[in-house]
Amino acid sequence: MPDVQGDRAIRDFLLAVEPVSPNWALTWRVEFDKHDWASDHVILIYRLVEIYRNYRRLETAQQENRAQFSANAVTFKGEPADDPKPKPESSKEDSRKEPKEPCVCGGRHPYYICWYLNEVNRPS
Repeated sequence: MPDVQGDRAIRDFLLAVEPVSPNWALTWRVEFDKHDWASDHVILIYRLVEIYRNYRRLETAQQENRAQFSANAVTFKGEPADDPKPKPESSKEDSRKEPKEPCVCGGRHPYYICWYLNEVNRPS
């Protein structure tokens, strides 16, 4: 069959993996161009596939390892860097400031003061 004669299967395999691993495919293409692979057949397609599988396993493991360690950032007391807690304000300042939006009950006070939302603040 002409589709598998000579080094055609190897060259087709390299074309197939090139979008996924362009550097690997280029390296092997250069190797094939150095030698007359059609007459030598030093490497079989099965062996080349095995080499590629090992390469991909190692590459994937290294990428996962890099992602695991490169995403770590220094934070203060373990708090997430993108969601800092607001500084606590004293209750005197809260009672003097009117909130921007009214409470769910319709009053103009912070939620923690609302009688409807906090049983502790409800009159007897």
